[in-house]
Amino acid sequence: MPGPIIGGAAIDASCILWQIDACGETGSCWMYDNDQLRYTLHGIALGVKCAATCLYAAAFLTCKGKLAGDDNAYETDENQGEREGSGKEKEERVEMLRTTPAAAT
Repeated sequence: MPGPIIGGAAIDASCILWQIDACGETGSCWMYDNDQLRYTLHGIALGVKCAATCLYAAAFLTCKGKLAGDDNAYETDENQGEREGSGKEKEERVEMLRTTPAAAT
C-alpha cells in the first residue's frame, strides 16, 4: 500500500530546515512547520475517508439484494422463473414485512 510513501512525502513537504552535510547532500529534517504538517495529514485522511464513503455509497446503490433474508435477491433473468410460485411467495414476504409491527424492546 502507498500509505508510508504518501505519509513520508507529507512529512518531508512540511520540513523547513534540513541537515546538509559537507558534500551538500540533504540528511534528516531538523525543524517542521507544524501547521502545514497538521493540515496535510488531516487533508490526506479526509480525502481517503471521502473516497471510501463514495465507494460505499456506490456499492449500496448497486446492491441487488433489496430485502434482508431474500432468497431470490441474486436471481438473474434466466433463472428467475425456475421456482414455481417464486413471484407470489416473494410478494407475500414483502407484504408480511410491511404489515408486521415492530417488536417492542
